Amino acid sequence: MPENNKKSFIMYSNYRKFLSMLSDAEIANLMRAIFCFVEDEEIPELDSKTDICFAVITDQIERDREKYQKVCERRAYAGRLGGKQKHENRLKREVEKEGEKEAKKEEKTEEKDSLAKAGKASKCKQMLANLANVSKSSKSWQSLANLANLADNDNDNENDNDNDNDNDNENDIAIDKNIAIDINNNKKKTKQKKSGNYSTEFECFWEVYPRKSDKGEAYKKYLTRLKDGWSPEQLLTAAKKYRAQIVTNRTDQKYIKLCKTFLSDTTPFADYLTKTERQGVSNDSENPYAEWKEGANG
Repeated sequence: MPENNKKSFIMYSNYRKFLSMLSDAEIANLMRAIFCFVEDEEIPELDSKTDICFAVITDQIERDREKYQKVCERRAYAGRLGGKQKHENRLKREVEKEGEKEAKKEEKTEEKDSLAKAGKASKCKQMLANLANVSKSSKSWQSLANLANLADNDNDNENDNDNDNDNDNENDIAIDKNIAIDINNNKKKTKQKKSGNYSTEFECFWEVYPRKSDKGEAYKKYLTRLKDGWSPEQLLTAAKKYRAQIVTNRTDQKYIKLCKTFLSDTTPFADYLTKTERQGVSNDSENPYAEWKEGANG
């Protein structure tokens, strides 16, 4: 009999016709012999009729055990396949996660590169705006040519190494210095280039000022302050500081000075400039009522 750990067996209903031929004592002997067979014990001697019934029943028990053994083997094989599949699925998920991490990392790198390029483009644009106010002196236009070359080189060499990027930064700094020198040297000679009816300097000032209202009147006050001796840089600095104060204090729109008021004859903008920043402007220009005060005192 094949080795099997199953310690049970099935008694089929069709066995009844065999048992009906036996007496109660013979049935008892038959059952005792069947249990010995199932438990691999020594089988007692049986009479001929009982032995025939024993052979039929034990033969069926062996067939049932073979079927059970095959079922167990199929289940074990299926279990091994299932475990292997789970392992493969786990590895697949890990590979997919690693792929997602790499994809996100690449996206962040591309986004960072895009922001860096946008920042450099914005810087070039600002430098061009500064150059727009400089006369056509040899140094000024040479700086513009250098800037144009820098922009072209930046587009043609997106994949340059870090050393090339350092050289570009040094070129940017050199150009900034040239622009500052040119602006200072040609400050009094430069004519204001206008965008529509307004100068470029005023457009920059207007862009910064926190309340946009009555632009025409504001521009008139702006020109008057320039005639008084105030520079576009001083007015722009004052506007930036006033805007910062508005943001910090969260000032309501209705309490923000109109631009023409900010630039009025009483020079409220001067309160946002330090003594150093006011240099170059006479006291009379800072205080339009100085002459009136002197007359009153006299």
